Amino acid sequence: MDSGGSSNGQSGRYALLGGPRSNTSGHGIADMGTIGWSSEDPEEPESTQNFSVPQLRDQHYSIIAEQDRGLEALSEVISRQKKIATVIGDEVDYQNDLIEDITDHVDRTRDRLVGETSRVRTIDRKDNTCGYWIVIIILLIVIVILVSI
Repeated sequence: MDSGGSSNGQSGRYALLGGPRSNTSGHGIADMGTIGWSSEDPEEPESTQNFSVPQLRDQHYSIIAEQDRGLEALSEVISRQKKIATVIGDEVDYQNDLIEDITDHVDRTRDRLVGETSRVRTIDRKDNTCGYWIVIIILLIVIVILVSI
């Protein structure tokens, strides 16, 4: 049964493959959509020239099955990568929370340090004033003693 009506049995093959005898303007499976991209007419590869249409179809299906297996493996790899990325994202969020906590503690410590430094300066100023009062009291006592004599 020849789908193209040719006596040599090749027009069905070319119709399936999109070869030069096809009336499908290059929309077959063999060109993978590349007809019109170059000026050369595509030739059927020697590895498939002796195949019948059912054999070519079986080869096509086995290639598709192999590609499906490859896509499944790729899908599994991508799924693992997604899981890893999710775990990494969770860890980054956790680390960011830790950094925020540390930043809050550092800010509070800095504020406390500034407050304590201010108190130390106040005490230091009061300490110097206290020295002056001691000198004044001692001089007052000396004056009182000198006046009483």
